[in-house]
Amino acid sequence: MDLVLAGVRPLSLFANREKSAVIAILTEMRKSLACKHIGHVFTARGKTRDETFVSVTYPGKWLLNYALRSYFSIDPVMNHPSTTSKPIILNEMSVDDSAVRDMVDDARRYGLGRSFVSFPVLPFSEHPGSVMFSFDMEYDRFQDYFERESESLRSAAQTIHLSVLNVRGFSISAPGAETLSQRERKALALLAEGTSFPTAARQLELSDAVFSATVSSACAKLDSRNVVHAIAKAMVHGLIEIDVSATRPQTGLVPSQGVSRTPH
Repeated sequence: MDLVLAGVRPLSLFANREKSAVIAILTEMRKSLACKHIGHVFTARGKTRDETFVSVTYPGKWLLNYALRSYFSIDPVMNHPSTTSKPIILNEMSVDDSAVRDMVDDARRYGLGRSFVSFPVLPFSEHPGSVMFSFDMEYDRFQDYFERESESLRSAAQTIHLSVLNVRGFSISAPGAETLSQRERKALALLAEGTSFPTAARQLELSDAVFSATVSSACAKLDSRNVVHAIAKAMVHGLIEIDVSATRPQTGLVPSQGVSRTPH
């Protein structure tokens, strides 16, 4: 495991150029979001073994406590959820998971914050990762904040992940600058979960024609050969939220003219 401690002196003073760049990325994003702390972890898939890279702004005393209590084994940020691309609010998870609850309560005592949310980034790619943001606000207030700022936080998580990959020397192809609209993301997510075209259109309260145009637009933005290709790209790059465990096979996922960008 390769660990970068942002702002933990004197260790941070002896970071090499690569790790200094990682520290700068976390520090700048922390200021931009006005969050308490940021933790980033990703896995580099190797031919013989995987390697884990961790970058955090946590105080050193927490890292020691974290190791002594073996929180690594239960921390969702470290475990890279592979069946979901949805954010995980640790406060909510702690209600049903006593191990996570103990970790969250401990994190509060060590001054990491009051509310914690983790965003899986590129979960289905060669270099999956997670970014955890902590905020010094109680959960009821955080709920309102998260409802307003979830897309900004998701974007920040992806920026952190791609930036750290870049300075670490790992390259990953990303979609063009033109991003998917919220409607396009929802359309692809429904199709990815096995929803038929007509059913997905009804769920989004769109006509069949408008839904088809929405999917076609997403395909074009992602430079995809067909709908399946667009879904795959959107999943790899974390542009859509799906729960793989909840997917359900249905007929009508892809129209018979599947090689076309234009669904019918």
